[in-house]
Amino acid sequence: MVDFPDRLKQLRKEKELYQKDLADKLNLGRATVGGYEQGTRFPDKETLNQLADFFDVSVDYLLGRTDQRSQLPPGAIPVDFDKDMKLIPVIGTIQCGTPVLAEQNIIGYEYVRKQDINGGTYFYLKATGDSMINSNIREGSLVLIRKQEDVENKEIAVVMVNGDEATLKRVHKKGEFIILHADNDKYDPMIYSANEVKIIGKAVEVKTKL
Repeated sequence: MVDFPDRLKQLRKEKELYQKDLADKLNLGRATVGGYEQGTRFPDKETLNQLADFFDVSVDYLLGRTDQRSQLPPGAIPVDFDKDMKLIPVIGTIQCGTPVLAEQNIIGYEYVRKQDINGGTYFYLKATGDSMINSNIREGSLVLIRKQEDVENKEIAVVMVNGDEATLKRVHKKGEFIILHADNDKYDPMIYSANEVKIIGKAVEVKTKL
């Protein structure tokens, strides 16, 4: 399923419009529309509704949450963005020595339903490589992470080893050691002493494009 930037670009091209054309029709800056399509900017509720009305699609379709173009069918419950949705930052990489949510780490934002997150601080991590492919975490997948300093045995977590760039692995605890397992048989487990591994957060959901 596509996300908002790709959906907006798709709809704009269907109408054979350039970014400037769309910006002019909706009284937006061309750079604003470009930012929407790059995923570096996100519209507020009013602009989302304006875009949906212009393209004659539902807001859920515009956000890539459904492939149903039309407005909500009878009996469906509409989304109140102010009440129901939260904007979550997307992290490209996590470097040693910088806070996880430092501005230089953020490459975009995604909406998530508030009912799907129960307190705490969350961010999306954009996955690279194929080490977790057996858990349906593929290159480019967005993995929702809840920030926390520990996880249960065998849970998937974002970890940093000896201050290197963070990685996503399944955590196995064996006494004074932590074994990081890939969910791909072609990668060997990595064994570290517990004090070499810093747990940054727990993976709770994954969004993967088809």
